[in-house]
Amino acid sequence: MAKVRPPTPTYPPEEQPVSEENRATVTKKVPVNLPESNPERRDIPPDLPKVPRLIDSLRWHIARFHNNWSAAAAAAGELPLADSRYRPKEFLHYLNPISVYRLPPPTTFRELPPRCRRREALYSFVFSSNPRSIRRAPLSRESLSQFLYDSLAVAEGERDGATGFLPRVNHSSGGSHPTVAHVFAPPVLDLLEEPFAAHYSPEGHALEVRALLDWDFFCKELPPKAMIVGISTIYWREVWRHGDRAFRYCHLDVGQAIAAVAFAAAALGWGVSLLDGLSRLDLETLMGLRPFRTSGCFRGRERRDNFPSVELQNPVCAVLIFPAAAPKFRIIYRSLSDAISRYFGSVAWAGEPSPLAGGVHIIYHEIYRTSAAIERFWTCNQELLIEPNRLLQSRSFPELLGYENLTVREACRSPRSRLLMDPGHELDPEAFYQFLYHCLPSGHPEASLWQKRWSFPFRVFRWNSRIEVFIAVNRVKKLARGLYCLVRNAENLQSLKRTCSPFFRWEHSREWSRDLPLYRLLLGDLEEKIAEIAFDQPVAMNSCFTMMMVRVCGGVPGSVPSNYPQLFWEAGVLCYLLSLDAYAMGLTASGIGSFFDKQARRLLDPGSGLIQTLCLCAVGKPRTRPE
Repeated sequence: MAKVRPPTPTYPPEEQPVSEENRATVTKKVPVNLPESNPERRDIPPDLPKVPRLIDSLRWHIARFHNNWSAAAAAAGELPLADSRYRPKEFLHYLNPISVYRLPPPTTFRELPPRCRRREALYSFVFSSNPRSIRRAPLSRESLSQFLYDSLAVAEGERDGATGFLPRVNHSSGGSHPTVAHVFAPPVLDLLEEPFAAHYSPEGHALEVRALLDWDFFCKELPPKAMIVGISTIYWREVWRHGDRAFRYCHLDVGQAIAAVAFAAAALGWGVSLLDGLSRLDLETLMGLRPFRTSGCFRGRERRDNFPSVELQNPVCAVLIFPAAAPKFRIIYRSLSDAISRYFGSVAWAGEPSPLAGGVHIIYHEIYRTSAAIERFWTCNQELLIEPNRLLQSRSFPELLGYENLTVREACRSPRSRLLMDPGHELDPEAFYQFLYHCLPSGHPEASLWQKRWSFPFRVFRWNSRIEVFIAVNRVKKLARGLYCLVRNAENLQSLKRTCSPFFRWEHSREWSRDLPLYRLLLGDLEEKIAEIAFDQPVAMNSCFTMMMVRVCGGVPGSVPSNYPQLFWEAGVLCYLLSLDAYAMGLTASGIGSFFDKQARRLLDPGSGLIQTLCLCAVGKPRTRPE
């Protein structure tokens, strides 16, 4: 039988150069004068070395991959159409596990009696520097159910318009939910009397137990009463819609899952830290996954056939969950890696993942090639050190914003990502600055602390801030329209000034910055320009402000190519935080993962090409859909 090739996709074409005579008839005039980009400039940043060393070759490969995955591929007909014939199944299950434990459905906040409501963790408390501000819940069947229900379960809301999938608490940038979660826990009260490893099934809110573990692993290698959540991703769940751009969507979803886990754990008085010193082999052994070998995916630009191997999970990271008020402790990664090999290498794993496709797969080789290249140059941290006494408190204005009674559970499970926003709404300046304070990794305006990851939820990472934020202000009271920059890492300030457009002013005034590292770059109306970058999506034009999360190549001293996925994790955490803050203030935040990267570079750095755009997020007043 002849293979059926899908029709040509209808993605927005990339902007083509036009003459000065016809420019006025093609695009509307934007009141901000931007320099024209050099058509002869290469897309590869000029600071990348040309010596063919392996590490330099990887830097060049990542830069080329990032700069070429935009809508150019869609315009050339290289991206598959989101056709239902290629759509994967909505949920992943493990067939024939040891047992399946359906967790009790947690009581919603609205169903709680008033006395119990007062015991719930308030949303403003998670940003407190006092780890005892929220009462710690013991690890039990009820608390574990609550934790998973508020972080990784199915959420309320409408199905995704393109995939038809149900929404989840951990958002999916591409709508296909490629993230998979595995739980490794000690004995849980009223659930299991032995340590276990299980896959979490969001469809039935259940644990599919795959193995029983050795108690010594939790006693000797982890802090008391700690557990691990392993996160993996399936690239193919996004490739069928977005081609090579699935790399961006999958790792943004990993960041959203990390943030969801952090907020749900904080509501129970638990702390969270990323175990970033484990290698891919360690994660494969820990999660009991079959090794994902991608050599067969490298041949050709795209392939359509039955390739079940591409449905295998790619282990991404592991998150440590521990009591927030725990004393100072240290984990040596070499010792933990040896323990994983010793305790998990001989585990008899039960269950096989269910097939996700009806038979036809679409493979784009570049996403797998890049993933394998990053793994090759992975670098290991030596240890993990938790110091609760060094945590700082974010500035907050609950008495002004009116969410002093909002609980973490309400915020986590709230419906978000509205596609319609009110273009006439003006944002109060107090709400705007609340967003910015929470976006600082330290939560503190002091310049020497900007990059420190001491504030929630950025304390989950073990590195200082690596991404910066440009803000297109459309409608904020008492603040002029234009382009602003929130410098999240003071070490990047001079690099930003050298890299960005020479037309940027870099003005800083305490009158409108409120002691924040907020710089004014351009004045003028940027609504149409941002909408042009964001595929003309209405939310970019109708929002009160739009954040552009970027990374400056070579801006962080000691950066290595292996941290490329981590940039998207940090951007995903920031998007999740913005969505919760927006709901707390009666607004909505919509992540924008589809955009013209070249247009963004033309706005920010038309000459150097050193800025890589990771994600956009628009914040505004939600508007009901017209009947």
